[in-house]
Amino acid sequence: AGNGFFVQVAAFSDQNNANKTQARLRDIGPVIITPVSASVGTIYRVQMGPLADESTAHNVLSRVVDAGHHDARVIKIARY
Repeated sequence: AGNGFFVQVAAFSDQNNANKTQARLRDIGPVIITPVSASVGTIYRVQMGPLADESTAHNVLSRVVDAGHHDARVIKIARY
């Protein structure tokens, strides 16, 4: 139980773009790509995490924004 903190970086319809973003952000921390079915087809969501706590997530967020991903945001996912 508990919560997982992630930084939602971006979502791409092209998996190659997701892979490139993942490679660029690897030095900051763990990067995951999650394929999500959407009405327009598969979207590849790029997230940093899971991160230890909200403070860590905000530190990672500032580094991700500095790397050019200005729409990134912290999200909290409940785990059961």
